[in-house]
Amino acid sequence: DYWLALALTALALFVYILTLTPSLSYLSPDGNELATIPYLLGLAHSPGYPVYTWLGKLFTLLPFGDIAHRVNLMSAVMGALSTAGLYLLITVFLNPRIASPVLRRAAALCSAMLFAFSLTFWSQSVIAEVYAPNIAFIALTLLALLHWERTRRDRDFFLFALVYGLSLGTHISNLGFAPAFIVFILLADPSTPKHPRWWLAAI
Repeated sequence: DYWLALALTALALFVYILTLTPSLSYLSPDGNELATIPYLLGLAHSPGYPVYTWLGKLFTLLPFGDIAHRVNLMSAVMGALSTAGLYLLITVFLNPRIASPVLRRAAALCSAMLFAFSLTFWSQSVIAEVYAPNIAFIALTLLALLHWERTRRDRDFFLFALVYGLSLGTHISNLGFAPAFIVFILLADPSTPKHPRWWLAAI
């Protein structure tokens, strides 16, 4: 599954780079601001998107293209990673007793490709915007949560909490997932309230 996820990432990234917006763009009302703020390490419009800004700063250090092109490239990379994340999530969710491994992979691959090359998501993966990086963080958060559900190890719970916390720095609306995550954790392990260090680490 990981090799297919890697191949899917490479394919999506290749297509996104081919169609990448070369510089500043009018396709998003916030795009020009979100392409400039990471370079300056400034503060974007409320709520500020700090993780997006810091991650974007790393991409502005690339030695090619103008600043806007480099930040656009961040969206392409994160969009491609989102596609792989969706593929892995689908393979986890599909019941192995219902579908054969080949059928599971085929369904996950088709679904992830339909998502990657849908008009809406594709358009957000080729411009400076918060949505492709945010979807990547959501996918990583869900994968970390499901990994903890399988292992029940402290460090895996802390990893989930860390990734989820960072995702709030790409878009504060991710806070809406918190009630569902709490319910899932309590259903997966009813003894969780007996581990105060988990909740302290999460907070």
